[in-house]
Amino acid sequence: MENIVSASRYVNGTVMFGRQRNQVGILIEPRAGYEIDVDDETQVAEFRNQVWPEVEEANKEAPAFSRIFKEMILVTSREKPMPRVGKGTVNKKVTVKLYEEEINTLYETVESSTDAGIHVPLPLSWTVEDVKSWLMVHAAAANGGKAVDLETDLFAQGFDSLSATFLRNRIIGSLSSSSDRNFQASSSRIDQNIVFSSPSIHQLARSVINAVMQQNGSGAVNGKTDIENMIEKYSVGFRQSARDASATTINEPTPRDHVVVLTGSTGGLGSYLLASLLQREDVSVVYAFNRPSRGAAFSIQRRQKSSFEDRGFDTTLLQSEKLVYVETDTSHDDLGLDKELYQKICTSVTVIIHNAWRLDFNLALSSFEPHVRGTRNFIDLALSSPHHPKPRFMFTS
Repeated sequence: MENIVSASRYVNGTVMFGRQRNQVGILIEPRAGYEIDVDDETQVAEFRNQVWPEVEEANKEAPAFSRIFKEMILVTSREKPMPRVGKGTVNKKVTVKLYEEEINTLYETVESSTDAGIHVPLPLSWTVEDVKSWLMVHAAAANGGKAVDLETDLFAQGFDSLSATFLRNRIIGSLSSSSDRNFQASSSRIDQNIVFSSPSIHQLARSVINAVMQQNGSGAVNGKTDIENMIEKYSVGFRQSARDASATTINEPTPRDHVVVLTGSTGGLGSYLLASLLQREDVSVVYAFNRPSRGAAFSIQRRQKSSFEDRGFDTTLLQSEKLVYVETDTSHDDLGLDKELYQKICTSVTVIIHNAWRLDFNLALSSFEPHVRGTRNFIDLALSSPHHPKPRFMFTS
């Protein structure tokens, strides 16, 4: 992650911090010419915005627990440059010690984010519509000023563990600052995981109303029912697909080189798998599936190279003719691919390694639906292969 952020033209050095904390942060030393007055909140906010595209890109490759929230960016001062050792390498341990006071202050600020909600008046009434409007204000503030959709899962709109915490804290702060003792008392009934268990504004509104009105469980999600419903939804046509696949197979008595589909190749395990596959003589093609890039500055090639560099892998492997990058949203029909590419992969693939599952144990099942849908799409790809034996499907999480 540090390497990706360091690629910004505004950045001279980076050090992540937050071991044994609930959330990580990053120290950034501005490049010469971009230094700021760290006591000027406007300048700090502007600098955070300047480096934010690289931070967002780094967050895409990180599990939820190590993502960096904008407020967790700490900018170094001119008076305290990052200590360096041979060849100009940042001494991370000494740097963190040098900024220990600022880091502790930052965490204290985050933990006191409950105060942030006190400036937003409580809804005029505790109807779903009024509470949704009230929550929209808090959610936008917790989402870096970006408005959110009422019905869409918040975690599909850019929320992460810290922004969920900020939103919960704002709700609690708003309730506890009321002059009405009943509302003050209701703030203690806001569950720690309320945003994770009610991940859309519509769901969250009902959960907050239940807490305020002292209603227990009327809006609670039945976890077992949700699981059964999702299994049923994504099992539809499964047996028929398997029967159809059996009727259209081509027996292959002789072994052939492997054609591999690998998802999540820019992550930690993904990079290791990709490096291993590219070195295997019995692998002729590796399709590396990853999320679409946000322009040339964050191309999949750059992300993959950065990931290899972070882990000490040989970057010359990425020049292999075996490697084919595929940028797509696999939750879409046909894995989001055009028909020609889908058919090409379908008729040649021998191994599918699905290694792109979201790592966040706080999320509700509904937040994982795009991943479940994508997994079913890969199973359909394997079943659609005309070859026998069918492609092997391997899943990691």
